Amino acid sequence: MTWNYFRKFVECFLAIILLSVMAPTSRATLIPNPVVEAHVIGKSSNSVSIAWTPPIDNGAGISGYLLEYLPEGGNWTTFGISPDASGNQATINGLQFSTAYEFRVSVIASDTVSMSTPVIAIYPLSKIVSGGTTGCELSQDGYVQCWGNAGYVGDGTGMFSVLPHGVLLPEKAIDIASGVKTDCAVGASGSVYCWGFNDVGQLGNGSNQSSLVPVQAIGITNAVKVAVGGDSGESQSCAITSDNQAYCWGNNNEGQLGIGNTSSSLIPMRVPAPPGIGYTDVTAGGYFTCFLGTDTNVYCTGDDTSGQLGIGNVGSFVPLQP
Repeated sequence: MTWNYFRKFVECFLAIILLSVMAPTSRATLIPNPVVEAHVIGKSSNSVSIAWTPPIDNGAGISGYLLEYLPEGGNWTTFGISPDASGNQATINGLQFSTAYEFRVSVIASDTVSMSTPVIAIYPLSKIVSGGTTGCELSQDGYVQCWGNAGYVGDGTGMFSVLPHGVLLPEKAIDIASGVKTDCAVGASGSVYCWGFNDVGQLGNGSNQSSLVPVQAIGITNAVKVAVGGDSGESQSCAITSDNQAYCWGNNNEGQLGIGNTSSSLIPMRVPAPPGIGYTDVTAGGYFTCFLGTDTNVYCTGDDTSGQLGIGNVGSFVPLQP
């Protein structure tokens, strides 16, 4: 009799332990990919509208979203969003775009899990450029965003983008240029960074391997301006340095690099100038390039079949004055 009681006691004890192990706990449930992606969908002189893709709930109990903004030199400020888990956009009014702002969206879940999207930045612009398949903008504070064809935006994703994405530059920029399938920027340090198509060395990093993110052009440390030209993806890139030198690299089948031959280059090559003359600016076309001299004259090189060099349809492998 005693043994039977003891056996039932043990069975009941084990059952209680088993039930406690199987019972659900109240621990927080993480939300994978909380907000897939967020974008600016509208901007006026004093407001900005942000939209995002609602994430998969995964049982976490999403109850709403939180939008925050950060003015340059200030603190993160909360902008409350209606606790509607199906909502996916909001507008912040009363902003002053004489300064820079950053924005981020967070998930609010019933178990207090909160995860943020990458920061979206809005800045006063100083330059905008467009090429064959992309457009890019440079802010007054040196940030670069691009949009357009897959693989040429510079954000590392390789995805087509109809809205601006931040370019993954290692430093702030002072100039940008957009070509057919290649874009370039000048960093605040004077380095040149390029991204996109690289079949003929237009990225300037010593290879012909294309890149989804900016790579540094070899040997340039004091650039102030950059230009990208080309046609059908075969492009040339050029830079002007602070000491009025010009460097070009990439496609050179028509002499558009201005280095005295038609050999393409995987790295920047110095462009010769007339005696006593330097270069202060550059622009790149389909198969030709033009430079502005310190004497205020224009010098062009490359293809001239349509008269684009202004020297009488003869073409040139070095910069000549029209």
